[in-house]
Amino acid sequence: MMPTLSRWVGRVVFWVAMLALTTALVVGYREAAGQLPRLGNVVLSASLLVAAVSAMAFGWAVIQGDGIHIDYAFAYVRSQVLKYLPLGGAAQAIAQVTYSKRAGASGATGSYIGYLAVVFGSASLLVGVGALVTAEVPSWLGLSLVGGVLVSRRLVAKAVGFAARTTRLPVRLDDLPDQVTMLQTSVLILVGFVLYGGSFGVLISGGHLVHAGVVALAAWLAGFIAVPLPSGIGAREAVLVALLAGSRNADVVLGLAVVHRWVSIVADLFVLMLVWGVRLVRLRCRGRTSYWG
Repeated sequence: MMPTLSRWVGRVVFWVAMLALTTALVVGYREAAGQLPRLGNVVLSASLLVAAVSAMAFGWAVIQGDGIHIDYAFAYVRSQVLKYLPLGGAAQAIAQVTYSKRAGASGATGSYIGYLAVVFGSASLLVGVGALVTAEVPSWLGLSLVGGVLVSRRLVAKAVGFAARTTRLPVRLDDLPDQVTMLQTSVLILVGFVLYGGSFGVLISGGHLVHAGVVALAAWLAGFIAVPLPSGIGAREAVLVALLAGSRNADVVLGLAVVHRWVSIVADLFVLMLVWGVRLVRLRCRGRTSYWG
């Protein structure tokens, strides 16, 4: 399939899915309208998501090893748009590395592998801890604690070395971030995930913030793994319904998931324009005219 056609197919698939989920929200909430999140909760959720995306973006900047560089953060938020395509995770990864190399990150491929390990490990760690301390979360989710070992550079280096020998992966072990940098990045990523979980938790009434936040992170992991699906659409919503249906009506959970999905899209676009605006000011001060390069 031609690249242009593939992009358009991806957009159609994603937005048709969003339309279907939104229709389910409207129909399902006719009998449960009283459980819709209030406008104030939606605004708070959006604010938390903006902060979460920002933390993730600056985590990507930190893992380059050059300090917090606005061009690297811009490379991250700019690539986020591509996750709404089929195989969006792969497209986003390629764009994230490519844009960062254009910004001067010579070891961006190795940095991405380290970043991927930190992101997956941090999310798994939070879900595992949440499952152990929250009685409402299924205890088997505590097994995800094992994923926390991915923040170890030594383990990641061994995995990359094996992959390089068996698949000719074009990355050098020297390009992997050092352990200190990975730990610094993990702090920002952990903050981002706590904010992400909270952004879903505040949409649910009844004081189930921690429970909902842990479930939201588990759903995020499911969507993260479901690479063929645009932005994990369907996978995240299915996990949310499965894990929360015991305590809430399935229609209500699906509706909250759709609201959170829409708020996430708005937050992604807002952070993109915010970082672009900061970068634009910096480039103008330097006399440059190419603002998207």
